[in-house]
Amino acid sequence: MHIRGITKRWLINSLGLIVIILVILILSFAFVVRNYYYNGIQSTIQGHVSGISSYFSGSLDDYSKVAFGCPAMGDEVLEESEFAPMFDECKPELTGKKVALFGSYGWGTGEWMENWEADCAASGIKLATDSVIANEMPDEEALAACKALGAALV
Repeated sequence: MHIRGITKRWLINSLGLIVIILVILILSFAFVVRNYYYNGIQSTIQGHVSGISSYFSGSLDDYSKVAFGCPAMGDEVLEESEFAPMFDECKPELTGKKVALFGSYGWGTGEWMENWEADCAASGIKLATDSVIANEMPDEEALAACKALGAALV
């Protein structure tokens, strides 16, 4: 059976329209599902981060030794949305305690750590040991320095 003329055009147009509608429905469904999961994951992460911030603020009285770690962000600064405000809240409680700093950076010279150490000194926080920085992944030297940092806090 061979379809000719107007019937053929009608079938092609109808099937084309059905395919276009199905593609639009599938893409819409994929977009809705992606947003649902993305927003759920984002809410969960923000809840955990907020929990960490609220845990540290006000509860440092129970500790005599504290280590803080933060990677360099952006233009060699501490992470500004969660970590820096949390650390600023903790500063008044850190005087007289053994404090250690560590972190990593991806480019630059590690200037963010020098600035962080200077900020601690200006706030009256004395560091228990040299801070540890690693370029990208810690190498053997950085791992040894991390162990020494931990030993200085024990």
